[in-house]
Amino acid sequence: MSQLPRFSRLHRHFILTIVLCLGLTACVGTSLVPSPYFERSIDLAHADGNIDMRMKIAEHRGYRFHLSFKYRADDQVDRAQVRELTGGTVGDQKPGVPTPVEIKISRIETEHETMVYQNITDPILSSWGADSLDKVIAEVILEPGIYRLQVRSLKSELKLLGTPIFLMVTYNPKLNPITSKN
Repeated sequence: MSQLPRFSRLHRHFILTIVLCLGLTACVGTSLVPSPYFERSIDLAHADGNIDMRMKIAEHRGYRFHLSFKYRADDQVDRAQVRELTGGTVGDQKPGVPTPVEIKISRIETEHETMVYQNITDPILSSWGADSLDKVIAEVILEPGIYRLQVRSLKSELKLLGTPIFLMVTYNPKLNPITSKN
C-alpha cells in the first residue's frame, strides 16, 4: 500500500490561503468598473488635480461624494494638523484651507454621454471618523448604469501637500434602494 504524503497543519493552511486568494483575485478581476463604496486619491494641492473615471452603479439610490482628509489614527497631533486644514462646520470660527472643486457626473449611453449632475463647490467639514475628516461635495440619486465621474480641483493650495486626500463614493446602507412604483 502506498502512502500519501502527509502535510502538516501549516502546509494545509498555506495551501488553503493560496486557493482563497486566487479565487478572490479571479472575482475582483471580472469587474471592469468600480461600484460604490470606493475611494480614489486626488491632488487638491494643485489647480487641475483631477479624477476622470467610469463607475458602475448597481442600485437606484442616493450616493454621497465626499473628500476624505486622512490622518493617522490615534495620533492627536496629526489629527489637529488635518483639522486646521479642513476647518470647521457651519458657524465655526476656523475656516480652514479653501478646497474648491468641480464635480460632473454623466451617464454613459451607447453612443453619447448625458450630464446628470454638475456643480462647483467649496465644501465645509461635514463628518469625521477615527482616521479622517470629510467634506461632502455632492449627494446625487443615480439609477443603475455606467457613469463618468469627473472631479477637478479649482485652486492650488500648497498647504495641502503631504496630506492624503481621497474622493470617496458611498451610500447609506441603512436606507433601502429606490424602487419604481408603476
